[in-house]
Amino acid sequence: MQSSNIINGSSINFGGCLNFINTFSANQNQDIKIYHTTFKQCRSNYLGGAISGISHIGLGNNFIECSSQIGGAIYAIQELKSDLDQNSFEQNKAYLAANIVNKYPLKLKILEILEINQMNSNDKNLFTQTNQYLYPGLTYIIRLSIEVDGEQYNEYTNNNNFGNLYNFLVSPSQNFISQTPNQLYSINFPFILWSAKDISFSDKQVIELEAIQIYLAQLYTLKENQYKIYNGCKEQGMEKVYLDKYSSTQFVCQYCEQMKVSYYGVCQQCQVEYFQQCYGNYSKLKSSYWRSMYSVESKDIYYCSNNPSSCQGGSGIGNELCYEGHVGAQCLNCDLYGAYWNERFSNVGFFQCVKFLVLILQSLKLLLPLFKLLNFSVQT
Repeated sequence: MQSSNIINGSSINFGGCLNFINTFSANQNQDIKIYHTTFKQCRSNYLGGAISGISHIGLGNNFIECSSQIGGAIYAIQELKSDLDQNSFEQNKAYLAANIVNKYPLKLKILEILEINQMNSNDKNLFTQTNQYLYPGLTYIIRLSIEVDGEQYNEYTNNNNFGNLYNFLVSPSQNFISQTPNQLYSINFPFILWSAKDISFSDKQVIELEAIQIYLAQLYTLKENQYKIYNGCKEQGMEKVYLDKYSSTQFVCQYCEQMKVSYYGVCQQCQVEYFQQCYGNYSKLKSSYWRSMYSVESKDIYYCSNNPSSCQGGSGIGNELCYEGHVGAQCLNCDLYGAYWNERFSNVGFFQCVKFLVLILQSLKLLLPLFKLLNFSVQT
């Protein structure tokens, strides 16, 4: 190809003006000869603003104001065998890396897997870190990391936006999700959505997470051995819901809704008489109530009848629910030796606890007039 002018070409993926990437071939060596050709204002969404998928280019070409995420002018599938100085490049832009051309093919790997919190749309609490197990019924975002020419890129903006890469998956299973939920539209980093919909455990407690095959100018197989799919649900915060009442093999895991909580694998209703808040594995007692263990059963909740103000409520158990200085069942005792509050408290009045040092100072204050009186009597 020579002595041509290509202007305003665009592509939704690779090579805004010319794309030589063959999606059906794993091994590519596109030794294309292009001479004295002008590429102007060509753009692609991902790789190679003007040209993508070559390993050689001719001389005397002009690349002007072309743009892409990687390789503003050219995306090379291997190190380019050309003298770039014999070509002209003006104002080409790569929003992530390599304004003119990349030296080596990009590297792709799984950075982390995050659980999407379906019950919270707050951006700060949208994701929960997944360290090992994935559970049926929950939706996960598999965050990918891109490395270009030895530099790893993990920070993305609206300009270098990748988002959901489902369209680049090769023969994806039913577990991969093509449609991006509204709450994830603002996510710029490259990701894949996954939810266990087609899983067979075959009586195993855990199974491996399937490998991901994705094609970005070349075929990548992504797999991290640390992630497993668990045959069951978390005991705390969720319960198992069977999809078929006659079968115990098909199920999904669901988090407890508002005013329900799970500590042992079953979501239980919280009584509004006792609790301010309940969801997942979080339950917050109202003031004047006490419990010794994590439970929402009425039989395990006690009203602090002797001194309601000594029980301040909260999401904890035992002494965590007591007002300062109080300890024990229904917060009836004082921390005499500072075992819990790290300060000594003494009993005063009707189930009241006062810091031991404060009590001494108060006693001295009361005795001070007596000392003065005795001292005056001795002098006279």
